[in-house]
Amino acid sequence: MWINTLINKIQLLLNPVYNRSYILQKIDALIGLNIFLLIFFSTFAQSDSIGYFALFTIILSFIKILTKSSEKFELNNADKFLLIYLMLVIISVAGSSLLYLSLKGFFKTLTYLGFYVSVIHFLKDNRDKIKWIFVAFCLCACYETFFAFLQNFGAVEEISGWQDMTHLNPEEVMTRVYGTLQPYNPNLFGGYMLSIIPAFITLPFINKKMLPIALITGILSVTAMVLTGCRGAYIGFFFMLITLVCITYKLLQPKFQKIFTAIVSLGVLISSLIIVSTASLRARIFSIFAMRSDSSNSFRFNVYHSCIQM
Repeated sequence: MWINTLINKIQLLLNPVYNRSYILQKIDALIGLNIFLLIFFSTFAQSDSIGYFALFTIILSFIKILTKSSEKFELNNADKFLLIYLMLVIISVAGSSLLYLSLKGFFKTLTYLGFYVSVIHFLKDNRDKIKWIFVAFCLCACYETFFAFLQNFGAVEEISGWQDMTHLNPEEVMTRVYGTLQPYNPNLFGGYMLSIIPAFITLPFINKKMLPIALITGILSVTAMVLTGCRGAYIGFFFMLITLVCITYKLLQPKFQKIFTAIVSLGVLISSLIIVSTASLRARIFSIFAMRSDSSNSFRFNVYHSCIQM
């Protein structure tokens, strides 16, 4: 790849600086610290502040690649899809009639994609840190779940119109929790909890001793996600479960497949009973299929229609 040839030439020039610099030789520790700080600060900091941590991680990673010999830029299959997505974003920005606002959004997208690449690059050389990143996710999930339960049982009031109550009876109005994430929004919180759940599934495979922690925090996080009333998170979690069940069934030996099917069926039955017996949750889930009758759905249909027109 031509970019690695260029990087190698720059490394030859800057490698003496790397060899004499104590900070550059410990740059992985700085990158790792910054990643952990971003994970913890994401629970309460504004998105701009989180963006600064992400940007600093990118800068440190860029310095590391340019100064440390043997470092190179590689793309796996997932990265190639992200690169295609980035190209589509660039084309979209170029054709935008609101160039200034589009550029602001583009630089945010570029920052978080760059952070993803930086984290992947860091973990390639520091695989022992993967476990601790997942543990950090568990701690953040427990922290957020604690506040979610407080908000739910305290029947916290809505900050804005988070659900269309036109066709709802009082007992069908859901208390939607939003944790401590900034800005306060149950949909943001639902997406946050949904994205953390795969960490609990992966953690026991990295360290079997972490199974109890992963199981407890996973159940708490799913419960908190349900309490958000975020229908997008519900849909995402539904397809996540289907994918996980299909993969697990395929990997199991035939003698265990029947047992697994029975366990899954029991889980589906219990979940269905909980949904049917909880008026607010039942109304929230059924509102997904309300089409234009729900104002939130109607707004989204307007967005889809406008996108097709554009």
